[in-house]
Amino acid sequence: MVEGLPEGFVARPVTVAEAALVAGLMAESSRAVIGEDDVTVDEVRERLERSGFDPARDAVLVLDSEQSPVGYSDAFDEHPEQAEIDVYVSPALPDADFHRLGAWLTERVLRRVEEFVNESGRADIRTGTGCYRSEARLANVLQAAGLVHNRVFWWMRVELDDRHLSVEPPPASLTIRAVDESKRAELELLHRLETESFREHFETVEFSFEQFCEHVLMSVYVDPSLWWVAEVDGKPAGFLMGDGRRRELGGGWVRSVGVLMEFRGRGVARALLTHSFAEFRRRGLTHVMLGVDSENTTGATRLYESVGLKPQTVIDSYSITLPR
Repeated sequence: MVEGLPEGFVARPVTVAEAALVAGLMAESSRAVIGEDDVTVDEVRERLERSGFDPARDAVLVLDSEQSPVGYSDAFDEHPEQAEIDVYVSPALPDADFHRLGAWLTERVLRRVEEFVNESGRADIRTGTGCYRSEARLANVLQAAGLVHNRVFWWMRVELDDRHLSVEPPPASLTIRAVDESKRAELELLHRLETESFREHFETVEFSFEQFCEHVLMSVYVDPSLWWVAEVDGKPAGFLMGDGRRRELGGGWVRSVGVLMEFRGRGVARALLTHSFAEFRRRGLTHVMLGVDSENTTGATRLYESVGLKPQTVIDSYSITLPR
């Protein structure tokens, strides 16, 4: 049985106006683990305002006796097959308070996901979250709540310099062109390429075209000038979508890159990556990062390493199927 909150702590719903409080707690957690912020206030505000998310029911903020944020959790009914959860606990708390508060937050957020199931009439739903490899206390909290470690993801990074401005010529049959996001047909093409490229990946769920557009076009970091399609003999073969989420830290971010199965092994992804590196460098950025499933079966990690990307941060994924 999960105990109540530590003495002096108070839990209450979150409002969009409190995005800075939540972002501060998230940044405190990431600084303690990786030495830098990995979230902005705008990103948290976007998170709290996303369609289908009700901060009053789906999120909770915990304050200590001095009214400082020490815990936060939320649940998002992302897809009929999958819900997203997050749990943050202040790294400054002593072990006993950390584990007690973490257990309370995790139990609360799992109960909220079970409500998603009951309210929608579904039989069950898969849910999960990730934590940095060095967040041992949070990992213990998640495992104690019944979540099972199921995957290892990497954030990979390459340092840029002016050498990246000289892009190696792609194969003769391959061309890379910019995407015109003002045209629906172009967005539909990106949606198809992403859906089909990632269909066999671990725990992939497919989003509708409308959901895809909401995810990419409503992001505070959206930058369609960093979107490209690769064509082989005039046929769409792959895509790369970058955005501006690390711009404040002097870096570029590859949100998604994929190649259709029938075009793999022809240098498509390599050409897209080196093309994007050149553009990021032209904009004065010093590095590029992306996230990848370290156990990816398509050879993505080997490809990324071949263009200079190296694992920087290890993120462990935990999941559970609800109701329990």
